[in-house]
Amino acid sequence: MHHFDETDIAIFRERLIEHLCAVTDGGCVYQGENMADSHRGLNITQADFDALVGHLIESMKDADVPTSTRNALLKRLAPMYGDVTYQ
Repeated sequence: MHHFDETDIAIFRERLIEHLCAVTDGGCVYQGENMADSHRGLNITQADFDALVGHLIESMKDADVPTSTRNALLKRLAPMYGDVTYQ
């Protein structure tokens, strides 16, 4: 995905872990920008979003995360769609 061309992957990874932990009530503090601000100007399309979700699902499958747990996470992430796409 070209959206990550100028991204510091180490920092992105750290923020993603924090964000997923915070979204799942794992007790973490997310230190990044809110979703709308961090995606503004990237013009992420529905196809881009769907591709990332697909990668996330495959990663969870590879890690043997149960379907119910995968669905619970996706349910928590879904409301952020509007903050991520077409910004």
